[in-house]
Amino acid sequence: MRHSAAVNVPSQSEWLNRGTIGSVIPDQDFLPQVFSVASIYSRRAWLAVLAGTGLRIGEALGLRVEDVSPDGSLVRVRQKAWKSEIHDFLKTENANREIDLHSSLAALLRQQIADRKDGLVFRSKTGKPLSQRNILSRELHPILKELNWKDAESGTTKAGFHAFRCFRNTYLRNYTRTPDGIIHFWMGHAGEGMSDLYDKVRRDIRHRKEAAENAGLGFDLPTS
Repeated sequence: MRHSAAVNVPSQSEWLNRGTIGSVIPDQDFLPQVFSVASIYSRRAWLAVLAGTGLRIGEALGLRVEDVSPDGSLVRVRQKAWKSEIHDFLKTENANREIDLHSSLAALLRQQIADRKDGLVFRSKTGKPLSQRNILSRELHPILKELNWKDAESGTTKAGFHAFRCFRNTYLRNYTRTPDGIIHFWMGHAGEGMSDLYDKVRRDIRHRKEAAENAGLGFDLPTS
């Protein structure tokens, strides 16, 4: 149902107690550990896309094949998934945006799409949106439990998918030379006076692509 409306990667020790996952602070091992335990490669790839783009969970689940460029290097955020529904309105006006991907992540995304021409990129066997609640309770939380993971600062043993978005934001800000305007654009941050800045960034695709390639991911991609 549709409703309208180039920098050095930090060492492992440098990542300790850095970044924000809501109230959770991960270290550099967080993503590789999650990838190693996730039982389905397509899920590991999906989590990598979350961490490498900063997409909100609903945006990722609502991503269409048609909104991914032929080489996978750019995704257009135009809708979101909520439960079993697709909404063609987003959290904020600035959430309607484009995100440029590092070449390695672009290749992984195209591999997931394969020869499909339309439909949701990440979907159920019937082609419907994946359930956020089910993925969280049946996949991410069991993964963290198996890892015996606990946030060193808060002591919590659970984290949500916002973790991956915050990982990307923190990495770009703290460990790359990516201009603030591009980071705001990719993340879809709201704020007064952003419209003119976003218009300029939106038009400068070449600069954005160079920034994405120079920034890298901050983690190693999962392998099959």
